[in-house]
Amino acid sequence: MPAPSGRQSASSAGAVGGAGGSGVPSTRVNPATSPASGGLAMATCPHCGGSTNPALPFCSHCGKRTGLSRDAAGPSCTACGGPVDPAVDQFCARCGTPVNLLGAASLARDSRPSGAAPSGTSVISAKSREVGPKIALLNDAGEAAHGYTVDRGEMVIGRTDGDVRFPDDVYLSPIHAQFTHRDGKLFLRDLGSRNGSWVFLDGPCRLTDGDVILVGSQLLRFRRLGYPGPHPPEADATRRLGSLTPSADVATLQQLRADASVRDCIHLSPIHAQFTHRDGKLFLRDLGSRNGSWVFLDGPCRLTDGDVILVGSQLLRFRRLGYPGPHPPEADATRRLGSLTPSADVATLQQLRADASVRDCIHLSPGRNVLIGRESGDWVFPYDKTMSGRHAEIRSEDSEFYVHDTGSRNGVAVSVRGEREVKAGHRVLLGDQILRVESV
Repeated sequence: MPAPSGRQSASSAGAVGGAGGSGVPSTRVNPATSPASGGLAMATCPHCGGSTNPALPFCSHCGKRTGLSRDAAGPSCTACGGPVDPAVDQFCARCGTPVNLLGAASLARDSRPSGAAPSGTSVISAKSREVGPKIALLNDAGEAAHGYTVDRGEMVIGRTDGDVRFPDDVYLSPIHAQFTHRDGKLFLRDLGSRNGSWVFLDGPCRLTDGDVILVGSQLLRFRRLGYPGPHPPEADATRRLGSLTPSADVATLQQLRADASVRDCIHLSPIHAQFTHRDGKLFLRDLGSRNGSWVFLDGPCRLTDGDVILVGSQLLRFRRLGYPGPHPPEADATRRLGSLTPSADVATLQQLRADASVRDCIHLSPGRNVLIGRESGDWVFPYDKTMSGRHAEIRSEDSEFYVHDTGSRNGVAVSVRGEREVKAGHRVLLGDQILRVESV
């Protein structure tokens, strides 16, 4: 990644110095700490009374700032008290504070002869101008590659505008996010970017409605549903059939694409279904019943758009999506962030509640098979005791999808839409009644 522009701290001081033509400043040896300096006059720490080097900003015994280093000859850093040379240094070698932030008055005070009378000019001190928080840019190895300082109370990051710019990052918006230092705390605000701003967790985080989390390459959105109340009775007193769910659903996690789209006998109606025998064949027609009419499979069955299958106590609806085309480019050329998917999604399986609303959803793509079961598989329902450990499989064959019963105990049924031929041995589910065709 090319080095981004922006204000840089000591970690990138060499690059900044090179821009001025002077290259990386040569290393200077502090004469006060050099082995050749001979007998060094030690001073007493004002905090603990220990003997300490007056040329160093902190006491070697208690670790507190001594304030003695300012008595040393030559200019010093207002932040840490370390020696600096304004003619050569662009950053303090101890703490990384830019030398141009030290102030002319501070440098003049530190460079006056020892014992000279102080002038009436007040001195800019570290207390009057605090060094702001530092932000590090990490490389692929997780190590700090560049550093930035929030030295004006805020710092804007963007692709083409802002204090720090990354012109080669196509996922970054022109003006993306802002760091703000306030009341001793650092805050991050997203500035309406295309792909959002993210903070990696260092502990548990309570989810609120609308939160989006990044897990691997998956974008998952948390939505509060509220506690559902009982559904009102139907006009004809027919109880509506729905998937068995573990308990009241109060929230969902939705997988987001790059375009932000998401992925007993009283069950019989008064007039439910009709058998018709013609041309030596037996047909079953659903008469607009509330819960549909179902035929248990005796072999693979090709799924068409809108088919609903019964796996254990789960109602799963198959929907064709079509092959998605490429998304048009955004107006500001920002590439949209989205979940990593195996290939083009062309169909879905949706878990249906009793009110026909969708609870969970799994996407189907060419060449991908989906195993459904209670104990193992790609879609697992551990709370459904009517489902076998490995119950059914949706298999992709060419451009079609077929549902297979994988030796389950209770079978797999397909809802009848319009009219469907049934043969000897077929089992039919109408409400809570299971019928078997003995002969045709």
